[in-house]
Amino acid sequence: MSRDLREEILTVENAGERIHGMLHLPDQAHGPVPAVMLLHGFGGSSSSDNRILVRQARCLSEVGMAALRFDFRGSGQSEGEFSEMTLSGEMSDSLLMYDVLSRHPEVDHRRLGVLGLSMGGAIAASIVGQCENLRAAVLWAPVAHPYDLLMRYAAATGREPDPESGYADARGEAVGPAFMMELPLILPLEGVVGTEVPLLVIHGSADATVPMAEGEAYVEAAAGVRRFSAIAGADHTFQALPWRARLYAETTGWFERYL
Repeated sequence: MSRDLREEILTVENAGERIHGMLHLPDQAHGPVPAVMLLHGFGGSSSSDNRILVRQARCLSEVGMAALRFDFRGSGQSEGEFSEMTLSGEMSDSLLMYDVLSRHPEVDHRRLGVLGLSMGGAIAASIVGQCENLRAAVLWAPVAHPYDLLMRYAAATGREPDPESGYADARGEAVGPAFMMELPLILPLEGVVGTEVPLLVIHGSADATVPMAEGEAYVEAAAGVRRFSAIAGADHTFQALPWRARLYAETTGWFERYL
């Protein structure tokens, strides 16, 4: 970690369960700074996927911005069970943490952004219209149609929900009936329809987890400044140094421009 950066642990409570977060701050800031909230993907954490969000948060701090990454309830170091998570619950966590970020004394509450990876991109898109003073959004390999995508995965792997318990196998983690019941009602694309918030979508052309068409759908739905960036050959979480370098540079540049 650069000596010019600071990292501050934040812990807040939602519905009786504690959420663990890390706020990255530039050390030599003069006055309140713009800030970005980072959302991890389904079944991941704010430090998983080779610390992709950690490194992006530090990139933002290096150019004078704050960055908050946290674990949804039931994931990472936060309290709760993954089997009890729902996407609406993750939206609730995100809105709470966005409010916490906006009220931090070192953050300029008028200059805020959001970044989401994979299902975290769907969560970010879903709350765009509910975030006051949101001035820019970046989605990495975002899910646009959660129900369709997860049902195709279940059919291809034979991991459909158990008809008696309602639980489903999500790569070794159980997801509960509450998640499955609300899933058809989660429509993240509607969150960006007509939005004027500057939107950047970055997707790997070889993403075998979330098809590139999912990311393209967000750019087509938005109304303001928006751009789709395809990284040739990249997989779902950009697991190569050149892909990561471009990912961080484009993301940081977008927030520098619009925050």
